[in-house]
Amino acid sequence: MDELIVRVMRTAACATRLRVLSCLAGVEELPPSIARELRIAPGLLAVHLARLAAAGLVERRRSGTRCYCSARSLSHRIASARRWVAPSSVLA
Repeated sequence: MDELIVRVMRTAACATRLRVLSCLAGVEELPPSIARELRIAPGLLAVHLARLAAAGLVERRRSGTRCYCSARSLSHRIASARRWVAPSSVLA
């Protein structure tokens, strides 16, 4: 579990990724809207969204040809890590 928490915290430690998470707080957005709001290149945003999604901090939802993004809470991510790790640590 510690490795997962470290990975999530490292991912969130980037200023641009924090801005992306802030932009997504409580809303679903399309990547072009996020890129315009943050004034960053769409390709750079795609890299940050991919890293945030891999760490479980961003969810993507497809609707037709569009991909909506929303932020997941850090506490939700850590709680799910605990549930995933807890059964094996009970056996030890």
